[in-house]
Amino acid sequence: FTLGGNWDIVTDKTASNNTYVKIKSGLINTTEASGDSANTIFVNLKAKSDTTFYVYARVYCPTLSSDSYWVKMDNEPFGMLMA
Repeated sequence: FTLGGNWDIVTDKTASNNTYVKIKSGLINTTEASGDSANTIFVNLKAKSDTTFYVYARVYCPTLSSDSYWVKMDNEPFGMLMA
């Protein structure tokens, strides 16, 4: 994956692989997705066949205002997912 510059890598022994990523303070936006590459985590997936794939994400939601994230695939629009 490619981690945009507005993300911090946090060390936490209770997290999977002892780390997680967190957007920098003041950049959370629950009303509109940002197209700025600094605010994104890019995961390059290439399928060898036309089939159904399931993508899972582990999230940490410490408050009601930090319980969702934006996701986008290919040229489709962004959509918000609630944890």
